[in-house]
Amino acid sequence: MSLRAEYATLDGWIVLDGLDAVKEVSVMAKCGICGKYGKAGSRVSHSMRHTKRRFLPNVQRATLLLDGKLQQLALCTRCLRSYHKVVVP
Repeated sequence: MSLRAEYATLDGWIVLDGLDAVKEVSVMAKCGICGKYGKAGSRVSHSMRHTKRRFLPNVQRATLLLDGKLQQLALCTRCLRSYHKVVVP
């Protein structure tokens, strides 16, 4: 028997699957097709000092024709290039 419970916290969701706790963070800039989201990294100055920064994907709102219906999605520009954008009259 598998137990699964979700608890909302201030910075995301904590999913308890059996005895293992997995933390899923809710992401603002996330692609609706490929699931690309922001990553953490370091900004490196000329003196090689490292400070934290975020690498966010270029997410744009687009209206696509999916399954015969117009749907508005947040897509990264890589997915937007591979899918045809629908112009709404």
